[in-house]
Amino acid sequence: MKLDVGCSDAPKGDVNVDLRTREVDEFYRLPLQTYRKIKNFVKADAQHLPFRNKIFSESISSHTIEHVENPSLIVNEMKRVTHGMVRILTPFSSAMLIFLGCVYAITNIGSCLIGSEN
Repeated sequence: MKLDVGCSDAPKGDVNVDLRTREVDEFYRLPLQTYRKIKNFVKADAQHLPFRNKIFSESISSHTIEHVENPSLIVNEMKRVTHGMVRILTPFSSAMLIFLGCVYAITNIGSCLIGSEN
């Protein structure tokens, strides 16, 4: 089972998580009903995922981690709920990937793909 953390309006998981609280999403300008239509949508903070340990075979987070103050919390949570691959994609290359490499070293993830879409 695949988890998408920070799914926005383009979910890629069997379970899709995002933290949207307004009637209209201020960042994406999406009406709340868009999120209500997402299959298996869970409103949750990625830093405190409401799932049991190692329940997902894969977790993905695309274009999310660069928007948070403490990315290592999200990486640790994704690692906690996943027994397989953790994938983190960011639109940035160089500096962000170096930073995420530090997060990777700090969290000691065994199976993690950190990459840029550039």
